[in-house]
Amino acid sequence: MRLAGGFLVCGAVIALASCVPASGTKAPAAPRPSEDAGARVTALADEYVREYFELSPVDATILDVPSPRHDDRWNDNSLEALGRWRAKEDHWLAKLSAIDPAALVGRPEWVTYGVLREQLEMSVGSRVCHEELWFTRSDIGLMMTLTNLPVAQPASSAEANQKTLARWKDLARFFDVEIANLKQGLAAGYAGEKNNVQRLFAQMDLLLDGPVDKTPFYDPARRAGDEAFGRKLAEVIGNDLRPAIKRYRDFLATSYLPRAREQPSVMATPGGAACYRAFLRQGTSLSLDPEEIHRTGLEQLQRIEVEERDIAKRNFETEDIPALFGRLSTDKEFLLDRDGRLRCGREAVARAKQAAPRVFGLLPKADLEAREAQPGTGSSYLFSPGEGRPATYWVGDDTEARLVCETTAFHEGIPGHHLQLAIALERGSSVHPIAKYFLNTAYSEGWALYAERLADELGLLDQDLYRLGMLEEQAFRAVRLVADTGLHAKGWSRQQAIDYMLMHTAGPKKFVEEQIDRYIGDPGQATGYMIGMLEIRRLRTEAETKLGPRFDLKQFHDRVLEDGNLTLPMLRTKIERWLAEPR
Repeated sequence: MRLAGGFLVCGAVIALASCVPASGTKAPAAPRPSEDAGARVTALADEYVREYFELSPVDATILDVPSPRHDDRWNDNSLEALGRWRAKEDHWLAKLSAIDPAALVGRPEWVTYGVLREQLEMSVGSRVCHEELWFTRSDIGLMMTLTNLPVAQPASSAEANQKTLARWKDLARFFDVEIANLKQGLAAGYAGEKNNVQRLFAQMDLLLDGPVDKTPFYDPARRAGDEAFGRKLAEVIGNDLRPAIKRYRDFLATSYLPRAREQPSVMATPGGAACYRAFLRQGTSLSLDPEEIHRTGLEQLQRIEVEERDIAKRNFETEDIPALFGRLSTDKEFLLDRDGRLRCGREAVARAKQAAPRVFGLLPKADLEAREAQPGTGSSYLFSPGEGRPATYWVGDDTEARLVCETTAFHEGIPGHHLQLAIALERGSSVHPIAKYFLNTAYSEGWALYAERLADELGLLDQDLYRLGMLEEQAFRAVRLVADTGLHAKGWSRQQAIDYMLMHTAGPKKFVEEQIDRYIGDPGQATGYMIGMLEIRRLRTEAETKLGPRFDLKQFHDRVLEDGNLTLPMLRTKIERWLAEPR
């Protein structure tokens, strides 16, 4: 849950204009209910995304949101600002609850209503967690923002450069507020988990090492090609930004770590049981019982391992999957160096671009390039950061094993995140910004996981080794269902979760430990991948069964992607309505 934009949906403008007769006479005093409902929903969504980006301007820069933009400051992370935001959420949810969504069926505002309602309900439901008082995620939290923002920060003018200098200076305020929030959390009985805290300050060390002009924060100067700006930026990095990072790092290492919680489960925090259910709702967009998620993971893993054993027996003359994965993830014969990882990613992206038109009518205009990620970080996708630059597939250390290098590229790039997210951003006024920028994990990550198997259908995995890697990645997401619920609902220890993942995936141990710490620090999020993929596969199977020879995979994909980031219930409703249309 993070993200948003700020334009009026054209459909709503047209609907309102149609209330005025061409003769110029006065419009009817009372508009039809459907038109009134659509206008009200659009106005609420416009206000929501505008206010969100006022509070979180860093998100606006990373997502290249046209307006509002405040590229000269960091997000307001103060508890006072959060209190004001929550009061607005309550106001918007009350207004939205008074609107009947049945009046919006068949109109773009139906999507706007559903996405806005989900954002508000998820956020209100997660307040019980008080995560603002113990936010110490080490994987997809602060470090990702700190490395992605410099790439997205504009560097095309003197004005843009001045805003970069101001924003980098403002980071000191941001980190000082983070320290104050964590101190208040400790006083109230909230603490981040020990291993995540250790990883987080170790990541900060990476940003403090080396010459300032080699850090991610210097990227705007490299792009600007302005020596004077480069000198000023280096001075700000050295005198303002790095000292702020060091204060935060030292606080975590010396003051916070001794009081960090030992227990991995969020149940160890006040209100933990309700908090975990709220996190599962955020991750899946569904109200699922942890036991049901755990069982689904076990069932899916069993099915995937049957496929894995078949390939292992045919190619490696073994059915001992753990031993085979141990070999494939450690033997030099099957490992890639930095250049090899980047080459694999670029070649996979190029092949996927060629194949995509076979099964997609909607295709992104924005280009995609593979680039090396910051050392010590995993693979990820970054939206096209404006100024005509392509989107980025960051090739991370997690693709060291040749086994998974191609599948990771298909997940992050095409036909995965790049295709889905770029299409949403490029849909113009037919999709409200709230459905373009606010990501739903189960939909977006479910699509990317679906895309991994789709790549195999397209013939992009031309060796059984890579096909086995695709299955391993699917098994990895099934294991997440088991491990996440095991940790947070069934009393598993950290080591128990590590051992389980090592037994069923190709992890190396270091990677597996990082992943388990991710689930500890961000409960529920990782469950959305498999839950979302299973729903997309179910909907496709239902469409194939109902339409028979009339089924068109290209049409199905376009229907799934054309409305932006939906919740899983919304996606099901949409596809069922599409299947009910006369043909």
